[in-house]
Amino acid sequence: SVGTSKSKNVLISGITRANYNFNDRYLFTATFRADGSSKFEKSNRFGYFPSFSAAWRISNEAFMKDFSTLSNLKLRVGYGETGNQDIGNNSYMTLLGKGYAYIFGDRVTTTLVPTNAGNPLLMWETAKQFNVGVDVGLFNNRIATTLEYYQTTTDNLLLQFTTPAYSGYSSQWRNAGKIQNKGVEFTLNTQNI
Repeated sequence: SVGTSKSKNVLISGITRANYNFNDRYLFTATFRADGSSKFEKSNRFGYFPSFSAAWRISNEAFMKDFSTLSNLKLRVGYGETGNQDIGNNSYMTLLGKGYAYIFGDRVTTTLVPTNAGNPLLMWETAKQFNVGVDVGLFNNRIATTLEYYQTTTDNLLLQFTTPAYSGYSSQWRNAGKIQNKGVEFTLNTQNI
């Protein structure tokens, strides 16, 4: 009984980012990321994931100079996308493996059979997150609070589905479903000493 296997995957990524800061009051960031994975068929190999954020530091405005106890007041909003390619190598392909042995005359012949149910339609799973928040600092930031609302929606979930036994396979990777998480976070940080 002789067998061999070889597995390989390649991930290539590029990112570009632009930042803008006007007088430490208006802050902007934009990012664009491209990822290519050999775990997907060529037409679905690349995923593109933009993000941006903006903030207004109100505490640095001229009309706030009389509020001496307020050391930081910032409103911010952001949106971003990230990708997931966490599947097995070559899951989009139907691979061949060693099958049953048969006797033809005086020779034993080993067959090749499909070992998995490939899916060439697989693509990147994408998580899209939106958040808006406010940061407040008092008494030279000895008391700092953050209130934030977030919502994350994940599309094209990469899931391994059980397939019917008569198909000859036990499972197949597919893009299916959507999950949404949302909530509010509150943080209070104090420096008492």
